[in-house]
Amino acid sequence: MGAFDRRRFLGACIAGAGLTLITGGQASAADIPATVRDVLRRGLALGLPGIACGVTYGDREYTAGAGHAAGPDSPAPDARTLFQLGSITKTFTALAAAEAETRGRLSLRDPLADHLHANWTVPQRGPRPITLSDLATHTSGLPRLPADLFTTPGFDPLNPYAHYTREFLANGLRHTELSTDPGSTYGYSNFGFAMLGQALGGSFDPALRSIALPLGMPDTTTRLTPGQRSRKATGHNLQGSEVPDWTGAPFAPAGAGTTFSTVRDLLRYLRAQLTPAHTPFAESIRKTHVPRFTVNEEVSVGLGWHRSPLPGGQTMIWHDGGTGGFSTFVAFEPSSRTGVALMANRTVDPNAGENLNSLGKELLLALRH
Repeated sequence: MGAFDRRRFLGACIAGAGLTLITGGQASAADIPATVRDVLRRGLALGLPGIACGVTYGDREYTAGAGHAAGPDSPAPDARTLFQLGSITKTFTALAAAEAETRGRLSLRDPLADHLHANWTVPQRGPRPITLSDLATHTSGLPRLPADLFTTPGFDPLNPYAHYTREFLANGLRHTELSTDPGSTYGYSNFGFAMLGQALGGSFDPALRSIALPLGMPDTTTRLTPGQRSRKATGHNLQGSEVPDWTGAPFAPAGAGTTFSTVRDLLRYLRAQLTPAHTPFAESIRKTHVPRFTVNEEVSVGLGWHRSPLPGGQTMIWHDGGTGGFSTFVAFEPSSRTGVALMANRTVDPNAGENLNSLGKELLLALRH
């Protein structure tokens, strides 16, 4: 699920390495593998069964993996191993919304109600309605989850979103009271991104593919082929036991486990963020980076992305993700053209002083100029 408050982000055998020199380089290639190996070693020390890492640094890419992907006797995960992406998915949903605005199909200032069927009732509070921008910046006033998520028939704690149909979502929205006036307060909300997905048309897979495929990300998908299933890591809970993958269509735009990806694909995504002019979505990508709401002196939010200041006046743009069996983290720093991606096949303790987020931040700090 991934969240700034829950993960306390700012608090805190090596195999399968590959280096690709794309057009030249800014940094010594010898420095990158040693730095990544240290991150992987520390990840295994945290109890992660397997971890894959990728960095894009100027014109270089480097990937490596450690541990095991699917069991004690399996190979280490690598750049092509599929993991559940979790809440990093929200950045794709936000980019799809930004692209719809760029193409003139909607405005992010539009009220949510304008993009839902007439029988959906949107809660109100304060002087104005919830807008699409509010949903994409976690300022809608909607709670993190619908109040009835855990009490509707069919709830399974091992797959908590699978039972929650579109009809349940509409009913949950109808009976929700906003906690704050729209646009006034940051409150991380999977519910809000589920509603943004409904505003974009309801079916998430076409929206995801419309972004992922033009960016050259064939393994970023909600529908695994047999070949992709053969490369998928096995998820583990906090105690290290194998757990099933999460599913659940209405919450797919929020990253409730339906989306899968690889380190290789995430590096392509990071390069698109760092060099948007080289993509079909240049204007829309830039829109998602613009700060739209200040949470505090350490965090602001764009569309989907969180932004945090770094020493020297630079800015880290980031998101994390987590499901019942997987943890992920991506971050990039535009001025140094540096990006990092970490994926692990175990959920992590959000209150731990060191976790995937802190490792990712340290890696970005070590690599940037």
